[in-house]
Amino acid sequence: MYQISLGQASPAIEEGIVADWLKKEGEPVQAGDCLVRIEALQAVFEVHTEVTGILLKICAFEGTAVRSSDILCYVGRQDEVVPEGPA
Repeated sequence: MYQISLGQASPAIEEGIVADWLKKEGEPVQAGDCLVRIEALQAVFEVHTEVTGILLKICAFEGTAVRSSDILCYVGRQDEVVPEGPA
């Protein structure tokens, strides 16, 4: 299972707001797909996945403030167990 955090979008982004998700939980994703857009530093940044799999869980919803270390979502195989509770 692969965790995707805000810090992966750009090391310069320390915090931002989740603008919108381009994929939904349960959807297949390909390496390089844009999953979510984050508003930060008066711009919109795209967060891409580096792996192919299923978008297993979204941890930060639209309008939510996030920091660079916060987990935005998990991508993995359909049979993988996602951690419960807040990321």
